[in-house]
Amino acid sequence: MRETARRALVASLVIGGVIVLALALWKLRLLIALLFLAFIIAAAMKPGVDLLRRHRVPRGFGIALHYIGLFVLLGVLLWQVVPRAKSEIEAAVASVPELRQEADQATGIQHRVLLGIDQRLRDLPEASS
Repeated sequence: MRETARRALVASLVIGGVIVLALALWKLRLLIALLFLAFIIAAAMKPGVDLLRRHRVPRGFGIALHYIGLFVLLGVLLWQVVPRAKSEIEAAVASVPELRQEADQATGIQHRVLLGIDQRLRDLPEASS
């Protein structure tokens, strides 16, 4: 009898621990995703940092150079894409006014997402500023 109670207790604790661990991982999924992204970026930068290290560039400076390059590349990409996408979306919305009237009467999550995108596009600064 005592052995059965002990096994039931151990099984209950193991099952409870697995459930608690699963819930904790679910709550921390964004943090875990960012951690995996950091591992991927670090693995991608390693060959370049090692190459710079062989040419007597300090490791910290090599890592900083890689991050600066990544941010410059991302900035140039956004600088090229965002104004064009904004003008294309504005042209598409302006060319069909009856769809605008239908959209004003629509409801649902898709409508809210599209309204949010429209509002953010209206709030964007011009490329010259």
